[in-house]
Amino acid sequence: MSMQTKHLDLLTKLSLDFGTKAVASLLEASTLWIKKFPNGSYVDWSQSMISHSLSQLNEHEPHWTFIAARIHLHDLYAKQRHSNIYTDFAAHTTRLVTLGLYDPILVERYSQEELRLIGNLITPERDKLFTYSALQMMMSNYITRDADNEPVELPQERWLIIAMILMQNETEKRLKKIAEAYWAMSHLYMTVELPTLLNAGKLQKQNNNKPTTFTSYLAVYHIDITKFLDSTIDDKVVYIPDLFMEQVESRGNWHLFDPHEVQAVMGYSLEDFYDEKKGAGSFREKYMACVQHPKLSKKTIFAIDLMKQIMHSQLTTGFPHLVYKDEINRKKTNKYAAVNDALHPNQSIHSSINLGRAVPAGVLERLITIQVRMLDNAIDLNAQSMPKDVHNRGLLLGTTGWHHLLALNKIRWESVEAVEFADELYENIAYLTISASMELAKEKGAYPLFKESDWYNGAYFEDRGYLSKSWQRLRANVALNGIRNASMTAIASLSSTATLAASTIGIEPIIQKCYLDEQLDSSIPIIAPDLSPETRWFYKSGYFIDQQWTLKQNAARQRHIDQCISLNLYVPNTIQAAELLVLHVSAWNSGLKMTGSIHAHTNSPYFLNTAISF
Repeated sequence: MSMQTKHLDLLTKLSLDFGTKAVASLLEASTLWIKKFPNGSYVDWSQSMISHSLSQLNEHEPHWTFIAARIHLHDLYAKQRHSNIYTDFAAHTTRLVTLGLYDPILVERYSQEELRLIGNLITPERDKLFTYSALQMMMSNYITRDADNEPVELPQERWLIIAMILMQNETEKRLKKIAEAYWAMSHLYMTVELPTLLNAGKLQKQNNNKPTTFTSYLAVYHIDITKFLDSTIDDKVVYIPDLFMEQVESRGNWHLFDPHEVQAVMGYSLEDFYDEKKGAGSFREKYMACVQHPKLSKKTIFAIDLMKQIMHSQLTTGFPHLVYKDEINRKKTNKYAAVNDALHPNQSIHSSINLGRAVPAGVLERLITIQVRMLDNAIDLNAQSMPKDVHNRGLLLGTTGWHHLLALNKIRWESVEAVEFADELYENIAYLTISASMELAKEKGAYPLFKESDWYNGAYFEDRGYLSKSWQRLRANVALNGIRNASMTAIASLSSTATLAASTIGIEPIIQKCYLDEQLDSSIPIIAPDLSPETRWFYKSGYFIDQQWTLKQNAARQRHIDQCISLNLYVPNTIQAAELLVLHVSAWNSGLKMTGSIHAHTNSPYFLNTAISF
């Protein structure tokens, strides 16, 4: 096909899909380019038309991100396999195994006939779901490449390879389960965590070119806490017991101890205890015993002064995250387990429901059923490197696209309706996730410590107020059949996977409706998803949102999430300490397990309504 024919074919398709008026400037730009470069290559024409499309992208014309993606796809198809695009999956997979690019397990576990049948699942039309930024990220960072760093894989093949790897050990209806996993990923109903997206099925593992970060943890009663807060460590977490927050509120004293001395004198570690009830428990008893012991040295300060230092560090660096250790441990499913087990999340792959696509499509039940299986299978595949996960089979099933979903439903962030929606939606997600794990337990067995858990005795359901008839039926089924996973739901802020899903980040509000994402060698425009005259007014920048409403949403959500929620707060750097303290006290009082980074902005007004309370 000549250059002239190829570009005319593509422009015709774009005109049909988007309308001639919507692509008018592209048609004009193409005509001018061809007149200027009559002998120019198709690749050069594509790059020029992509640049033109991205230059037109703004919050009033968001469709240009999809036009740019379609031009990029057309170029990719032509470069890689010409007329064989997406038609030769079995041969292509075998060829990449032979070249040492794909893991041999793909042809060892699957016959050629199975590969042929699996290849028939590919639906090229789903490539059209990508925005330009999503497609560029997929092709730049995650697609399999050869020794010359040239891509040898296309997006739908990446989804299918991930599905094959995760389902390789299934013994019943394996191809159907692969089809379901492919359906979930290729529709962008869910995302998978980056290492899986990056490495599944590849013989040579890649890295995502991001620097490794290490999280440092320290308790707020540690003798070195003030040095820790002043340190240059980037990613810091401080464990906060209820007693500290009580002393902050009452402007009381706080005592710091050397943990080695505590162990030597008292014979225990404070880290091993928590308050079993709000306002009472073994941690405060052990802590006060340390305070009163005449042979134990301590440093006494005002709790409010330490809290001010924490907040100052947050406003200048974004850290530390605050983890409310008592609340976390009170919600453990296996109460006898070590306290620290509840403070460090499971290491299995993270997967998120893309709320902005899955909820409007009405596919939550179908999606969560396959998603839980995918995550559970990943535990066994990662067993050698993550033995703890096999012990409790904990999952990290999260959500992304919350602000996207609110905008689609025309719900303002700062509203009672948003809080009620969060409560209802996340209860439904919890119900479906627990049901899916229970069904897996019927098939594959419960996790080893099930009969010593709050799942078995029903306390899990009672503590969360799950008392309706449907919940009681599920409770009875869990007691009878077991549950596959000790914990299942968690929320982290994963910006990269949100970009791939063409949605908003996690449970965060947007910062801007349209902005430039600075890459190593380029700037890619990002547009709020499904931006239109109808949704525009429901996309409010996080820096203009009253953060009390964010906390109210998260308090409603946290009841249904059995691990920590990484929630960031957006404030101006001129915020008064008293105002920021109100947010922290609200977060703690509302039963949150954790607050994430504080994002301070120089020129953004912040309207704090202290009359809003929990």
